[in-house]
Amino acid sequence: MPAVAKKEKALAYKEKIDRAASVDIVSYLDSVGEKIMDNGRGYYSLERHDSLVINSKTNTYTWYSLDEGTKFKNGNVINLLQVLYGKDFKEAVRELNGDNFRRMDPKEREVSAEKAKNRGPFQYKKHIEMKDKEAIRKYLVEERYLDSEIVNMLIEKKLVRQSLEKDVIFLWNKDGKIAGADIQGTVKDLEKYKKRGTKKRVLGGSEEFYGFNITLGDPKAMYCFESPIDLLSFWSLNKYHLDNARLVSMSGAKPKAVEKFYYHTLNTRNPNLKKVYLCTDNDKVGHGIVNYFKENNQHYNAKVEQVEFINRIPNDLAISTENKAIYESIGEKYGLDWKWLAAFHKTENNAHAVNEATNSQHVHLYYSKELSPTEKKTAINVEQCTKALAKDLSSYLEDKQVFIPGEFLFEKTGKTLLDFEDTLLNYYQQYEMENYMILDAIPKDWNDMLKLQYKEQRLLEKEKTQEAEALFVQI
Repeated sequence: MPAVAKKEKALAYKEKIDRAASVDIVSYLDSVGEKIMDNGRGYYSLERHDSLVINSKTNTYTWYSLDEGTKFKNGNVINLLQVLYGKDFKEAVRELNGDNFRRMDPKEREVSAEKAKNRGPFQYKKHIEMKDKEAIRKYLVEERYLDSEIVNMLIEKKLVRQSLEKDVIFLWNKDGKIAGADIQGTVKDLEKYKKRGTKKRVLGGSEEFYGFNITLGDPKAMYCFESPIDLLSFWSLNKYHLDNARLVSMSGAKPKAVEKFYYHTLNTRNPNLKKVYLCTDNDKVGHGIVNYFKENNQHYNAKVEQVEFINRIPNDLAISTENKAIYESIGEKYGLDWKWLAAFHKTENNAHAVNEATNSQHVHLYYSKELSPTEKKTAINVEQCTKALAKDLSSYLEDKQVFIPGEFLFEKTGKTLLDFEDTLLNYYQQYEMENYMILDAIPKDWNDMLKLQYKEQRLLEKEKTQEAEALFVQI
């Protein structure tokens, strides 16, 4: 083919790519039957994947639950078809060149993106709130079990307000000004909000990669959470011995928010801040945040000497009663230390009973399989998976006599898995030192922890009352 013809063909295909990229994401998803939730202010999310958030102003998306660095975690409509429906690039371009889609003019998109970039400081509109605070006080104290003194103090200082719809408004303080706000619904509506249960969104125009935050004294450490409720739950649990700290909410799982808060704290509160506690949820996304900072720690130490990012996931060392019985039984049968079985299960998929891996190196051996972003995780038989692991460990030890995790992993995968090995050894050592607790059900986040503590206290009070009544009867 002549050079001129090749160039014309390339230009023609580029036009097809541009035409495909101009398809409006929301209208495309609606046309293929996806159920879409309107989060307000031009943001939308999928009902079946509510962590996939679409910005209709820029015609882009971000899939927050995918690990940092995952291909197509964010992008345009072409990328969305690739990650959501498994299409290759050419298939996506071909489909999006159809005539039945609404399109956004590239110049219009550029203008919208530029406006979003240069929108100026957040403007809070007081007309969205009401004077009465009883609905949010009742929700925060009676439903979320937050400490009443903390709640009343936040209301008094106007950091927490009540909207006209009786939602909680968490205001983001930055240098004495309001930089944004979270909206937390107080009424459950499973039909409308599905597994989230209640309304949750960030007010439009809020500063990017910032969030609700509280400073206690002169911060010597920073604690990072996925939501204001988790932040306040942690504070409620540690009310009497938490001081000289900055508590910050990422309003999601956003490493860039941690980074932004960290440098803001260095510049405005403590230029020698060295400890950052990652208090994320005990799930795949939460562990993904911890893994991200573990992998990138050298990057931050190059800028700020000896900053330490510390895993503070709630109950990360807890073992379920059911799983411990499985580990012990199989360990005894195969002559193995049950704590290696527990550590392997924890490292590979966070000791869950589903086939989704949570480790940073995406190792799939006994408790997980490789899933596409749209493939649903399914239940596993933990006992059978643990037996398979025990058989392989037993065979390895018969040959080697001593268990060397890195060597075992290389034999199974053909890869050097330093992060997986390091995490495996860490969990085993923690279990060996008995730094674990046994729970029937392991709380996922800090609010679950708070609720568990409240129920335990009520149970203890009930037992004391029954003992007192029994004593009274005897007398």
